[in-house]
Parts: sequence; C-alpha cells; structure tokens
Amino acid sequence: MRSTTRSTHPARLVGVALAALSALLVGFPAAPAQAADPVSQATVAAAVRAWQEAPTKTTVTVHRLTNAELKAAGLSRFATPAPLTAAAAQAATSYPRCFGFNVTYDWQLGSWGKVGQNVCSNDGKWVSYAGGTYCSGNSGYYPTYDYEGCSLSTSYGKGWNVSEVAGHFTMCIVYLPWYCASHQYPEAYYQFHPNGSYSILSQHM
Repeated sequence: MRSTTRSTHPARLVGVALAALSALLVGFPAAPAQAADPVSQATVAAAVRAWQEAPTKTTVTVHRLTNAELKAAGLSRFATPAPLTAAAAQAATSYPRCFGFNVTYDWQLGSWGKVGQNVCSNDGKWVSYAGGTYCSGNSGYYPTYDYEGCSLSTSYGKGWNVSEVAGHFTMCIVYLPWYCASHQYPEAYYQFHPNGSYSILSQHM
C-alpha cells in the first residue's frame, strides 16, 4: 500500500493562527477612546498672554556668611579667627570672605523660582570657592499652574574673577490632571563677584 503525507498550506496555517488569536482576545475590554481636548486654543493663548504680560519681581539678596553658616556648608577654612555675629559679618571688610547670593523671581499668583550660590574669596579679586549652587520653585496657589522643575548651568568660578550661574525653569501654565496644555521656560543668567557684587547678564521670564 502506498503511504501518503498530507501537507498544510502556509496560508491556511496563518488563517488558523489568526482565528485562535481572535478567540483569545474576545472578552478583553477595549482601550478607552481618547478624550476630546477640553482646552481651546483661545484659552491657551489667553494664559500665555497673561503670563508674559504680568510683571516679574526679581529680588537679589547678598549676605556675608557667618562662621556658623560656613561650618554648616563645610567651608570652615574661610572662617574668621573670632566668631562673627550676622551684623558684624556684614560690616567687616577683611578677607577671606564668603558671600551667599540668592535670587528670587516672583511670577504671578504666588508662583516663584529661586537661584543661589556661595562665593568665597581670599582677597576680594579672585574666586577661591564657588559652590552650594541651587535652584528651586513653587507653583503657588493657582490651580492650573504646575512647577515642573529647574536646572542649572555654571561657568568660571574658582580661579576666575567671576562665577556665572544660569537658572532654567519649567512651568506649566495651563495644567490639567492628565497633561499640560502650555509651558513657559523662564531663565536668567548672573555673574557673582568675589567682592559681593553681582551683574545680571540676561533675564527672560
């Protein structure tokens, strides 16, 4: 008796596999449809215009670090032989000295951003230390604002006659629970000098 071998056509195998896959998927819930965007372009444009037209109050404070502050920052090598009160630290003119530079940006409706750095000098002309650099922010109390973070760029510093710091912020100004409809990116560039002075290189709020 002649034996025969039956072969199955590849297309038929594919069809069977697809049928099995369809059977497995029956009963699984379908992905929810994408909700329609509830924010109109006019709403976004109005929010952007309100942000850009609102004045930004910039406050720069500079203070000489006391011995206690220097110790807390790990900078005891710049401390004075005798303990300084806060008032005496500001009045003293001798070196070494360390200054704390702090810049606050008050945007609108309680939102704000901050940038700061400590700069030390042994002679008031050259930077001996630049560090403790930070940036931070807050959304304020307006429900459709969301502070998303900040980043820093630094240059020069130790061995130079200036220390430069740039703060870059990300703020959502049309915030919804599931996404942000519009961002703003405030940023500012500063030079901090070893004698306690400073310069604003550029500022975009």
